[in-house]
Amino acid sequence: MPSTKYLHNILIIPSKISTNNLLDLLRGIFDRFDPKQTGSVSRAQVLVALKNEESLLLEKFPKHVTEIPRSLENMDCKGKNGKLTWEAFSSGLMEVLSKPGGL
Repeated sequence: MPSTKYLHNILIIPSKISTNNLLDLLRGIFDRFDPKQTGSVSRAQVLVALKNEESLLLEKFPKHVTEIPRSLENMDCKGKNGKLTWEAFSSGLMEVLSKPGGL
């Protein structure tokens, strides 16, 4: 497993990170907004938090800081309440993470 490094107190994720590790990182973000483990999160709440706490993405996905919020904004929430399930959240963001970041 590649070693983790820090640069100016920012976690640098090795470029060869496994799918399971990416899913674990995404799950940590999702669970932060689903403390009651309902299986869904408010897209608006996640977006506001990511904009207010940029370090959350910088630490976990430094190359995709702009792409992740953009992807969340474009996800179909299937209803007026703006909720995203874990499946929609993870599959949509895994698609983003499969591409080079920093665009």
